[in-house]
Amino acid sequence: MRAFAGNLFEAVHPEDRGDDPDQTGAIMDTLHNTWVRVYDGQWVVKGVKGEFYPIAPDVLAETYEPCP
Repeated sequence: MRAFAGNLFEAVHPEDRGDDPDQTGAIMDTLHNTWVRVYDGQWVVKGVKGEFYPIAPDVLAETYEPCP
C-alpha cells in the first residue's frame, strides 16, 4: 500500500482501532480532504483526480472489467 499510495495510507494497529475493531487501515481521500477507513478484503483504487478510496470486492467486480 505504501508503494501505491505513499504517505496517504496508514495501517491501524489493533490497539488504536477504538470504536471500530474491524478497521485495518486508513486512506486519505484528497478529493474530500478526509481519512477513510479501510477493512480487510477491500481494494483501494485511485480515481481520475488522484484521489484514493476503498471499494468492496463485489462492487469492484460489478463496476470494472479485468485487464488482459
